[in-house]
Amino acid sequence: MPIGREQARVLAKQLTDATNKPTANPVADLQRFIDNVMVKMPKGVLWMGAMPETDPTSDAMPRHRVDIDAFELSAVVVTQGLWRHLIGENPAEQAGSKKPIHNISWWDALLFCNRLSEKLGLEPVYTIVDGKAQWNKDANGLRLPTEAEWEYASRTRDDLRYSGGDQIENLGWTKESGLTEMPDVGMKEPNLWGFHDLSGLVFEWCWDDFAPYNQDQSTAVVDQDHKVCRGGSWQHDAEWAKCTARFSYPSDFQGMVGLRLARNSNG
Repeated sequence: MPIGREQARVLAKQLTDATNKPTANPVADLQRFIDNVMVKMPKGVLWMGAMPETDPTSDAMPRHRVDIDAFELSAVVVTQGLWRHLIGENPAEQAGSKKPIHNISWWDALLFCNRLSEKLGLEPVYTIVDGKAQWNKDANGLRLPTEAEWEYASRTRDDLRYSGGDQIENLGWTKESGLTEMPDVGMKEPNLWGFHDLSGLVFEWCWDDFAPYNQDQSTAVVDQDHKVCRGGSWQHDAEWAKCTARFSYPSDFQGMVGLRLARNSNG
């Protein structure tokens, strides 16, 4: 079921209450929130990438087919309240329990996913050995979305410029919004699937190493030091908030990048 703007605000408040106020069963409160916020995505086909006439970023072509398995993705990005609750500190530059976490590296995001999985009694997805991350694709814990999963959720099977429509004003926060302070999560309209802030607010880490699109993947050049992030931010131009726009940072970069939770579908 799509999640509307008011429901997203309620979810953000529930998360703040669950993480800031002592309760009889905080793990159950956290589990309830996660169950409510995860949107079940059906399997399908994504024609990933942009068409030339859409004035895409240079690395968003050629369009190519990707088969997507069913998965789940959180309707809102991870808040600072949840991060502080699990990690014990808040690295964000602009603090606020309902604001998105940022100033976290890709490695920080992996560790957070594992910590949350352990808290909920799930099998952690990631193992880090000798500075390399391994993904156990059979684990039932929380994880980062792949770049293809992210674009699949953002585009909702439509060729819209931004996640939810062709005009950014009602959908996301970008540099053109003229803000001096970071907004809370879930303040703009969701897309058809019910996801908020996929366009704008903060970039979102994906699992993937950055590589140019290439239909012959055997010749693709993969940059293992740079990880894909998607969605633009309130401090970046709107062109980076497009559904097909690609961006990357070094895996240890800490800036205007947060995360959205994903997990394998349980059926």
